Parts: sequence; structure tokens; C-alpha cells
Amino acid sequence: MSRRRVRWEEVGFLAIVWSGSLVACGETSKNVPAPGGGAGSAGSVSGGVRSDSGRGGAVDDGGRRATSGGTAGGVAGGGGATPTTGGAAGSSGGAVDGGSSGADGGGGAGEAGEAGAAGEAGAGGKGTVVEPYFRAGTRLKPSVYRAGDLEVLESAREQSWYDVETQQWCLFRVGGDGIERCFPSNVFSEEQNNPLTYSDAACTRLALRGVDQRCGGTNSYVTLEPVSGCDYRTYRLGTARPSNTPLYEKSGGSCRRLSAPGDNTLSVLPLEEVPPETFVAVKRVSRPRHPNMNALVREGEDGSSEIVGFSDPARAAPCFGLGLDVSSHVCVPGWVHTSGAFSDSACTQRVAFDTSPRCTGRTSTVLLEVARGATSCQPTQPVTGLWQSAGVHSTSLFSRAGAACEMDSAAPQAAHVQGVPIDLASLPQLDLIEVGEGALRVPFWGFGGVPFLPALRRIDQDVTTSRFIEAKSGEFCELYLFEDGTWRCVPASFSTVIASQLFYESEDCTQGRAYPGPFTCDGGQPPRGVIVQSTQGIACKGFPVLDAYAFGEKSSARSVSRLSGSCQHLFVSDDTNLLKLNEMNPAELFAPIERVLKD
Repeated sequence: MSRRRVRWEEVGFLAIVWSGSLVACGETSKNVPAPGGGAGSAGSVSGGVRSDSGRGGAVDDGGRRATSGGTAGGVAGGGGATPTTGGAAGSSGGAVDGGSSGADGGGGAGEAGEAGAAGEAGAGGKGTVVEPYFRAGTRLKPSVYRAGDLEVLESAREQSWYDVETQQWCLFRVGGDGIERCFPSNVFSEEQNNPLTYSDAACTRLALRGVDQRCGGTNSYVTLEPVSGCDYRTYRLGTARPSNTPLYEKSGGSCRRLSAPGDNTLSVLPLEEVPPETFVAVKRVSRPRHPNMNALVREGEDGSSEIVGFSDPARAAPCFGLGLDVSSHVCVPGWVHTSGAFSDSACTQRVAFDTSPRCTGRTSTVLLEVARGATSCQPTQPVTGLWQSAGVHSTSLFSRAGAACEMDSAAPQAAHVQGVPIDLASLPQLDLIEVGEGALRVPFWGFGGVPFLPALRRIDQDVTTSRFIEAKSGEFCELYLFEDGTWRCVPASFSTVIASQLFYESEDCTQGRAYPGPFTCDGGQPPRGVIVQSTQGIACKGFPVLDAYAFGEKSSARSVSRLSGSCQHLFVSDDTNLLKLNEMNPAELFAPIERVLKD
């Protein structure tokens, strides 16, 4: 990774989580709280005090990415919920690194900026000013992480924008009028809520059953994602009605009344459709950023803008960097992953299913295959195949079973079918540029020494992870809200636990805290400690971190206690790497990060 250091002059949020009940969180404060999920459940002790390590939690998409607790979490149990982080890109063309800024090529109807002088390619002296990769508009304001000279958009999935007119977080989708807009990010799926429910006996007025909880917003909306993935529609939430209010659903050609719910805590929420032009329209255009590579910029009619990829002028097509876990740093046209399925009985023609929302600004034109099964000790995944899509076709599906090729489904399914192969060497090579001069840095995809947008750690489109790197250790770090109200970046070598997962060398669950040390790769970064997350969440913010401990020497205790309801006693197996914990001051240990809504 190039060790260039650059400084950003410009780049906040809240979540709307839909999971069984409706939670609409709006926040207009400059200090933006983070969403959170539920705490993970504690696991059982295996072999005395041993279990797999990892952070539990299933990702829930409600306009922001928040993790709700799972059962797969830290050693000896499920880790508490942890907000995921990341950042999407955004801005328009401007100065080339090492040169001077040209005319403003901002959002909306602004003219394209001219590239400045390139200067020494790839050099980028200390403190070099780089044109920001996003800009606020009159309505759409970006949610940012700010650390030292770094300012990056919070979300890696284009969900970092707040509409100050509707007072809603929004995400970019194509509406019923065929125009991409920033629709309220509180989304409910027509497929998952099938059949839809109505408040009238003619089944003409949509309604939902849920809990209307508003976290600072004055208006609340929900956006319906149709089964087709296109034609998004938004509705304003009406006044909540009692739980015994009749609801109806379409059944065949009739409208029938539903039976009374068993849960009387959920209100009935009427929905009133609002015109799509209520929300900010955007377009995706190619703007100069480097003499030989343009930026793909999403520009809003309100003047907002965000770089979301590259625009290769030689091919007159957009392209994107793969994840940092992929060995090839090339700019690939919009891709869809192969799925292990084939369209022919010989299992030679691969197919891929576009699981990301359709009718977005990013169109899938190629099939991508990467080697799976990479471990934490060997995280890099090579590209094993890249093909043009021969289009979406309805086809029967086959899969390999050993040496045989067997039919999976005779019922035709719509899928991208493999076309002609693409030579990776024919694609533009991207630079990986490390940005930042302080305690934290961010890897950016760039071209010709010019940073364009932050690089994602993972290739999967539905995964967002922190892209911050702790400068001292070189580790990626994840953002957590601490008890004192500060967001801090915790390196990956710290495990996330809840208090009931800690062990004590004393029999009364009070003295000598200890925890099993996680597995360490040969030559890798040794484990550094644990952070303890509260099981009591803060509305619309998440689960704060209460304590931080560094790993000390190995414990010689042959029995330990654990406080889980009552003080429990456990024996320690011989192969357990139980390490003592030394209390640390988070303010001295972890770099702070601001989360703000930027004008």
C-alpha cells in the first residue's frame, strides 16, 4: 500500500431499523448518533473456557447499517451488537493531486471542473490538499466521520445522506417515474410483507402494523421496495391507530379482513403515498478527475455530489475497484457474483443472480468469480474468472455434485448468463493510496496518484466494514460508541464481549479478570485485548462500550468464575489460552472520531 499522506478539507447520521416493528429515527443535530442492535447472547463454555472468536450480529438494512446481536459473537458466547461503519464516496471533479484546483465541477447543473496540473505522479507531498470527493447540497447533507485531517462519508453503501427538508435519512433508488432519487431510507419490502395489508375493506389504502418511534424527526416516511426491485414508492406515516383496528389483505380477486393479532402492542399505521418529486433527483455523470480517468459522480438537483466510482474515458463506461480482500486492483465494470450455478447440463455456462436492488444507478454488466474460503490468516482472494454478461435470461439451473452435473431446479429462473471472458490485464489498474497524517488513515482507490474514493475492505455488496486504519499498528479498526459519548476506533485485535462473558480468577466473580486469547496467525498481529459492551442500548445510538482491557500474561488458574445471572464456577481445560486482563483507559488507547452532519 502506498504510504502517501494527504489532507481533506471537507466531509454524518442515524438509523432507521425495520425488524418486526417500525422504528423511524430522525436526527437533525450536528452531532449524529449511531444506530445499534440488540446484544448477543452468551454462549456455552466448551472444553472449560474455549470457543470461537468473532463478532456476532446480523446486519439489518434500514437506511443505515446496524448490527443486531447474534449468537455467534466472541469467545464463550455471542458478542454484543456493534455498529458497522464504512463510507461511500462522493463529489465531483477538481484538482489533481500535486496541482492546483480547476473550476468547480460540483453537483447539479455545474460545469465540469478542469483537471489541475498533475505534479509528480504518485508522490503527493506531505499536507497536499486534495479536492473533496463529495459535497453537500441545499437539501442533502452528508453524514461524516472526522478524525484529524480525515473526513469521509460514514456509509459504504450510499446511505450517508440526510434530507433536511423531509428530515429523513435517504438512499438512492429509482422511483416509479424512472428517475433516481434519494428516497427515505426506512424501507419495507413488498416481497417480505406479502401480502400487503390495508386499512379499508376495498383494499385501496395501505397500512402497516408496527411501532411508530421517532428519534427527533418531525415527519416520518416509509419506502416500499417492490418485488421487481424497481418502481420505489414512498408513503407518509399517518397517526397511529389502536392495535385492534381492522386490517385487510387481497386474496385472489377479493379483499378479506384479517384476524385480530395476538400481539396487542403494535399499532396500525396508515400510509399515504407522496409524489416522487417530493424527493431530490440525482443523475450519474462522468467528470474530470485525472487526465486519463474520469470520476463517476452522482449529482443531485440540489447541488449535492458524490464520487461513486470511476468512468473510463477509453471505454466510455463506469468501473469500480474490487474489495481490499481481492488480489487484483483493477477497475471492473459493474459486476454480479457467480453463484456456483450453471445454465447447461454440462455445468460450463455460469449464471449469477443480481441480489442487490435493481433499478439503481449501478448496472451489472459482468460476471465475477473469486476464490472463496479465504481464512483470516490468508484473507486475499484471487479473481478466478471474469466474463461479460450475455444478458438476463430465464433458465433452468444446474450445479456440480462431485464430478457430476445435476439439475437443481427445472423451474426457469432469471439470471445473468456467462458471456465472453474478460482479460484482467485489459482493465485499468488502480492505485491504492493511504490518506491521512494523524492517528487514523483510510485507504483510497485512485488513479495516477490521485485519490478518488475510499476503498472497501470486502468485495460483497451487502457488507460494510470500517476502512479506518490505526496508524500505529497498521490494523483496521471498527467504530464503537463509548460510555462517555465519544466514538472511538477499536483495532481488530480487540475482541468484543459483554460483561457476562468475562472470567474471574477469584471464586466470587470480583477479582482477577481473564479472557481466552484469540488465535493468532504466524507472524500476524498479536491479540491486544477486549472491549466490554453494555447490554443496555441507547435509543437510536446503540450499545455503548463500558470498559477496555489489554491482554496480560497467561493465567495459571485451573478454575474460574463467571457472572451470568449468578456467579458460576468452571474448570479450565489444559489447552485453553486464558489470559489475564489489565484495565486500560480508552481515551489513551483508541483514536476518537467525530460523527457529524456536514453543511
